Amino acid sequence: NISGLEPAHYALQFQVAAVPTLPFAIRIGEINDRDRVYLNGRLIGATGDFTSNEPQAYDKVRTYAIPAGLMRAGTNTLVVDVQGVLEKESGIYRDRVEIGPADK
Repeated sequence: NISGLEPAHYALQFQVAAVPTLPFAIRIGEINDRDRVYLNGRLIGATGDFTSNEPQAYDKVRTYAIPAGLMRAGTNTLVVDVQGVLEKESGIYRDRVEIGPADK
């Protein structure tokens, strides 16, 4: 752990009635500071360098495309690994998390 802050691991399970036919994406609010996002065990996006001591992306909203065929009917699992660098705010700390059609 480069910054001295403990990493955070968020997990969310959600249900989908049917496999989407349109391109889907996930929007994650502002994160202090870098992240890796996995859907059903597959990396779908990352922001920042986990080996740096410098703040890089604490003020950026993340939007990651979900690869076709990765979401499945039934239960899906989203995992967000976060490494913070700012002492007062860490983790997913602003905005919202949404999964839906990429064009929205």
